[in-house]
Amino acid sequence: MGKVFGYGRVSTKDQNPELQINALKDSGCHPSDIYIEKISSRKKERPLFKKVLRLLQEGDTLVVWKIDRIGRSVKELVTILEDLMKKGVHLKTLTGALVVDTKTAQGKLMYSIIAAFAEYEREINRERTLAGLEAAKKRGIKLGPKYKLNDNDIKRMKQMRNAGMSVKDILKYFNIGKTTYYRYMKRNESIQKEV
Repeated sequence: MGKVFGYGRVSTKDQNPELQINALKDSGCHPSDIYIEKISSRKKERPLFKKVLRLLQEGDTLVVWKIDRIGRSVKELVTILEDLMKKGVHLKTLTGALVVDTKTAQGKLMYSIIAAFAEYEREINRERTLAGLEAAKKRGIKLGPKYKLNDNDIKRMKQMRNAGMSVKDILKYFNIGKTTYYRYMKRNESIQKEV
């Protein structure tokens, strides 16, 4: 049987977390496994929550006061719940409109629904991306890396290199990165082969 971790969050330093702490203790969390974060829900970084997620292992249970303690938006909540499901971690919420216990049949059903929604969202995003790429092709838009320099610039780059100029100085002169430089050089070689 896995460990039971409790996570609570209060938005400001003035709020008292005792209600959450007591509820987490009553649900079976050992005081040393209870993590209370004093941070606004608008903050993106929640270091204690990240720590709890790292500690959780297969068979463990994460207990939270309310579902909104772990996710600020539906999208974020789905991602977190999906990650917990993949790790084999149970989730239990104690209060709120959505009370969940994934050790029960209803909780397992909720995990399945969340997984289905996450998969559906991925498929929709994939379809939109493919449709966008297809539409761009039909409009004559070439996809892939865009070359900013023309053939004369590429020839000049090669001349500068042959004259002993360092790659670093060429990069500065043309205001390009090393990867771009070598891509241009490779493109120049293919042009010469075609001629």
